[in-house]
Amino acid sequence: GFDGELSLPMGTAVQLGLELCDVITVELADGTLSDELVFAGYLIDAGQERKVSILLTRSRDALLGTGLLRGRRIVLDFGTGQAEIVPSQT
Repeated sequence: GFDGELSLPMGTAVQLGLELCDVITVELADGTLSDELVFAGYLIDAGQERKVSILLTRSRDALLGTGLLRGRRIVLDFGTGQAEIVPSQT
C-alpha cells in the first residue's frame, strides 16, 4: 500500500502550484525502484493547517496514504457512500 501522506494527479498538482521540496526513491508494487518528486503542500486537518508531503501520480485518482491516516480511524457508510476520518479512540 501507499505509506506516504498524499498522492495527487500531475494535472492537479500543476494547477495548485506546489513547491518542489525533495526527490526520493520509492519501491513500487511490482518491486521496481523509482525516483519520485516530492512537493510540499498544506491541508486542513481537524480545523488546523498541516504541512504534508505530496507525491505525483500519472493516475487520475488522488490517494490518501497511511502516513496521513496515522492516529485516525476511517468510518465507511456503504449505504450513503460516505467516508469519515476521525481521531482514533485509543
